Amino acid sequence: SICLIHDYVKDSWFYNLARKCEASGGLAMILYYSNVESNPDNLPGESYLAQPVNIPAVRISYDDGLLLTETKLGTGANVTTYDAGLDSWRDQYCSTTVPCMEEDMYCLFALDMDVGTWCTDCPEDPLDCLFPPKPGEGRTQNEVEACIAGCASDLEFGKSCKMCGQIKASSLEFGVDDPTDKCRFCPMEDVKHPDRIVPLFSSDKTEIECWKVQAFFETVDLHRDTKNCKLAQSQNYVCGCEGTGYAGANTQAKQNALEWAPRATAILSALGSLSVLYDVVQVMRRGRGTLFHKLMAQMSVFDFIGSVAFAFTSLPIPSEYYFAGAGGNDATCTTQGFFIQVGTVACYTNVSLAVYYFFVIQKGWSETRLKKVSLWLFICPIVVGMVFAFAGIPFYGNMLLWCNNAAGWWPDIPVAIAIALSTVIMGSVCWDVHKTHMASKRWQQGGGGGGGPSLQSKVIWQSFWYLMSFYMTWPPYLALQYLWASGREYDNYGLILYAGMVVPLQGVWNFFVYARNRQMKRARAMIATRVSSGMTLSRGIIHRKNLRHSTGQESNVQNSSPPEPSVSQNNH
Repeated sequence: SICLIHDYVKDSWFYNLARKCEASGGLAMILYYSNVESNPDNLPGESYLAQPVNIPAVRISYDDGLLLTETKLGTGANVTTYDAGLDSWRDQYCSTTVPCMEEDMYCLFALDMDVGTWCTDCPEDPLDCLFPPKPGEGRTQNEVEACIAGCASDLEFGKSCKMCGQIKASSLEFGVDDPTDKCRFCPMEDVKHPDRIVPLFSSDKTEIECWKVQAFFETVDLHRDTKNCKLAQSQNYVCGCEGTGYAGANTQAKQNALEWAPRATAILSALGSLSVLYDVVQVMRRGRGTLFHKLMAQMSVFDFIGSVAFAFTSLPIPSEYYFAGAGGNDATCTTQGFFIQVGTVACYTNVSLAVYYFFVIQKGWSETRLKKVSLWLFICPIVVGMVFAFAGIPFYGNMLLWCNNAAGWWPDIPVAIAIALSTVIMGSVCWDVHKTHMASKRWQQGGGGGGGPSLQSKVIWQSFWYLMSFYMTWPPYLALQYLWASGREYDNYGLILYAGMVVPLQGVWNFFVYARNRQMKRARAMIATRVSSGMTLSRGIIHRKNLRHSTGQESNVQNSSPPEPSVSQNNH
């Protein structure tokens, strides 16, 4: 039903009448009054501000009210609504349940109250719906939501990356059940640098200052476990806030460790790659180089490039992030990220090396036959690495430790595939050697012996050390990247530091595996030489002993022959 109310100002407050009407089943109110001078030009505002109502109301003239009272009470009514135009609604009162009717308007709310006041024009900059344009001009959460719904439903700002906060205003989920779950940008409310720009929510077109971010999180109830909250807190150190800082480094010593520990391991990796490359070049100069040595040379060259890029750590990161050691700009950041990606060619060359082992050990291919596929073993890793390096140019950005491809999920997929392929290929080689060894044991008398177990052991250990160079380098860093992409572990200092230290170490592990093989070959050659020398010496001793023994026998034969008889004896 529709409530028809006469002289409402004299009898009761507006909101009380509305509640009575709604309680009796009324869907709307029609108001009219007899004394025009005692009433405002529109619906009473002060009483509306005190308490919101949930049903619409309209004022009509006194004569129209009398007509309805005398002729229409108790009768049915057909209600038609239409757009009355901006001028008619400019002073419309609103609430959480009564939205503004006109486009490009939103509902203002009284500060510290969930009470709507009146509709007003949308701000010129949609960002003002979330961030107050001037200090001290706070908003209520209801006002933020109303402004987003009426003026900024399509607003998106920030950047889309692992370490960026890209916000689509209409997708923000407000409200927390427990006040302790509310996200707090600066937990201690100690914004020491209010005018600094927070890179997280800024872009080429927008710059969001610290005080605006603080005001936003003070105004709205966002859950502390949301990605935007975690990211915002990870950059509150820019504003001088006390807390975990970036990457959980809440002290200067921890921040310095994030800069220098990965730099030290990257330098070691570069030296390891140079050592392997030097030895390989010497072997090839002596004409003993094989396809294996050429693959190791390519791996070492690209790992050296990546290690040098890693060694710069935070230096190329734009200085606006206020990281320890950061002094770069967008150009230096992109350059570092590009060469780090170029360095992943070394990782893909490891797959080619696994294919090489597959052909040589499992298929028994000769060096001559390997030449048919050798070109692909070199080209494929380079093509894959360079394609992803150039594809990442639009996405290179701050990744806490250095600049790298900051896109969501896809940049690290090729490395994960390379690890999986190498594992499968080397596992196949080991399994084939094991089957061959077991088959040979069945044909040997007494259940085995010979060289089979030795070959099996060599292949298994070679595969183990080969794969360990992968597993000790990439998995922690890959896990960290996917955790970041899912909006977690931005402040896990231990994991970030460990992953940052081990990911540049590919050259170190390659050096150890290569040196181990070289030492084992030298040791086997030395043993073989000593055994050969020992056998030659033994044969010489035995030969001399045989000569002495033969001479002694001849002497003994001569001495034991009967003497010739003397003349006197013959006379006897």
